[in-house]
Amino acid sequence: MAMTRGLLLGTLCSLSALMASLPLPLASQATRDSAGVQIVLNERPSLSAAKAWRVSPVPVLSIGAGSPLAAGDSLYEFYLLYGMAKLSDGRIAVGVQSTHTVRIFDAKGKFVSSFGRNGKGPGEFRQIMGVHHTRGDTLVVTDLGELEWYSGAGKFIRPGAGDGRNGSERFIWPGAFLVDGSHVGVDRNDPEVPAAGRRIEMVNMIVVEGDGARRKTLGRVATAEAVYSGKDRWGRPVEYAPYGRLASDGRHIYHGYASTYRIDQWTAEGKVVRSIRRAFTPVPMNDAVKAEFAKHRLSMPGEDGRPASPELKALFEKNLKNAVYAPTLPAFHEIRTDRTGNLWVQHYDPLMALYTPGPVRVQTIAKPTRWDVFDANGRWLTTVELPARFTPQEIGADYVLGVARNEDDEEGVRMYRLVKP
Repeated sequence: MAMTRGLLLGTLCSLSALMASLPLPLASQATRDSAGVQIVLNERPSLSAAKAWRVSPVPVLSIGAGSPLAAGDSLYEFYLLYGMAKLSDGRIAVGVQSTHTVRIFDAKGKFVSSFGRNGKGPGEFRQIMGVHHTRGDTLVVTDLGELEWYSGAGKFIRPGAGDGRNGSERFIWPGAFLVDGSHVGVDRNDPEVPAAGRRIEMVNMIVVEGDGARRKTLGRVATAEAVYSGKDRWGRPVEYAPYGRLASDGRHIYHGYASTYRIDQWTAEGKVVRSIRRAFTPVPMNDAVKAEFAKHRLSMPGEDGRPASPELKALFEKNLKNAVYAPTLPAFHEIRTDRTGNLWVQHYDPLMALYTPGPVRVQTIAKPTRWDVFDANGRWLTTVELPARFTPQEIGADYVLGVARNEDDEEGVRMYRLVKP
């Protein structure tokens, strides 16, 4: 018995020593604190492949190009869609820049009503730049230099922040909205002319109350990289450089500058409480990307949509000759939150720099896009692939709603079911 007990004890000790010598499996996340900021390091998604989220292969709602209702009815034809929101009864509010209106469709995609027209007064829009859903089905519409508040039925409620309103000197464009109706943005209106040289522009991140009466500076954040002449306020952009991105879950504010895969979570009082990071290997700038960029720029039309004049083409060639490129591609492109509080981070693709000339529009690319999803604690949950020629405008618990374009560049509204196995 003593020999058996001794043999067993020796075997257990040998196994323990062997296991101690083996490398431990890498956890999907690691968390540590640094000066009061929780740093969340993500190596891989926490959900298994079997539990990974995905969208339905076909849309559950289609309005516009390709929809049976669209034939011959201008109410189902869109140009310059910008901003969408799903209301509590399933209706969809859609911002249409070209007609200066917000159109409302029922849950099956049938037109119900619209509000807005061209103008500067209450209930009028100059250029719709966003439609955002808030509590009680209230809609906030971002116009050119101001905000306006509407009921879910399209009734004008009140003006919001705007140029010169309530003593405001300038409009801070909304990057995201908070639950109390205030919005957060960055102030790029500094009149001071930067010194000559190449640098990343640092600006104030500001929270503005819903009516624009008060504002609060939260801190300085990176927004863009440019080459400055020392004579002009605005510099020449560094091509493929990162850009500052903002989002909010209603309580927290997220800011990311994609030189690295890092998004910081701020409180509305201006304190960084969490830094969300993901393992990422930078992609060096290369000749193939530059060649595609040059090809795109030289094929751009003139302002009237017709082929560029010889003089304009010469200007394109001059600008390309003097172009300055970032050494690596950005770590991500866009960030946004869904209506359950998760953070979505879009993988970068060089096609995203090949913008469509003309009026400001929601860009889509002709290939699927991939989005990493993190929970409110910074844990990487999963990666979701969205269809080609589709860009989300709002993400809910079980849907993704956005702008779609077909191969003829015709625009439509699409909603896909978000599947969470």
